[in-house]
Amino acid sequence: MAAKKAGFAPIKINMVAMRGVNEQDIEAMTAFCIEHGFILRLIEAMPMGDTGRSAHYLDLQPVLRRLCAQFDLVEQARMLGGGPAVTGAAATAASRWG
Repeated sequence: MAAKKAGFAPIKINMVAMRGVNEQDIEAMTAFCIEHGFILRLIEAMPMGDTGRSAHYLDLQPVLRRLCAQFDLVEQARMLGGGPAVTGAAATAASRWG
C-alpha cells in the first residue's frame, strides 16, 4: 500500500500459485487487486526434476476460468514480448491480471 500512497503505477503483484500451499488464497488476492487497481500476475511453479515442485504444481487454466466467471474478468489480446502470459482485465474495474 505504500507504493500506492507514493503514487507508483502500475503496481504489479506476483503470486506463485501452488497446490496445497496457497491455492485457497487466489480468490482473495484477486479481489484485493481488483479493489485497489493492482495487476495480479499468477505464476505457475513448473514441475522440474526431483525438486518436489511437481507436488505443488497447479494448472492455472482452470483457475483462470473460475476467476473469469467469479470476477467478470475478460481475457485480453497477448502483448508483444509478453511471452506465454495470458492477460485480462476486470470488466467493471481498472484492474488487470496476467
